[in-house]
Amino acid sequence: MNRGAILYITLICGIATFASCKSMVTASDVIKQKNKSQKAVAKAQQELVELAQMKEKYSEDAAKAEIKSLKSQQKTIKKDIKKLGGLKGSTTVEATSGVLSQLKDKNEKISTQIDELENQPKENWQSSIEAIKRDSQVLQSQIDAITKNVSKK
Repeated sequence: MNRGAILYITLICGIATFASCKSMVTASDVIKQKNKSQKAVAKAQQELVELAQMKEKYSEDAAKAEIKSLKSQQKTIKKDIKKLGGLKGSTTVEATSGVLSQLKDKNEKISTQIDELENQPKENWQSSIEAIKRDSQVLQSQIDAITKNVSKK
């Protein structure tokens, strides 16, 4: 081989070596990724806990809104019952007795629904929150296990 070819091959190998060094992953890169991963796990845990707490509040607020709506309906029904009950005359009483009976039944059903909503146990997502925290700790442990032999430089 001539000298030019050897020089050319050496030059190509040198450039390839230099280029490959530039794409090497360093310990610093791994530590940066570890920190990024830890922040992502912590953020996900925070978001999931907030979601569970928000769901508890939503369920409570939805039940209160339903109770308020049912009480409003019940108030209207009671007014109608009172109006129909105050009517006089035999033909009027006979004509309204069926309607009056239906209104009283509806009033009873609404009372039952209100009682059920008021006595419904509050949603409790605490066990899910604890599971989220445990799972986050497992992820943190996995991150630590993956990066345990990387020295900080």
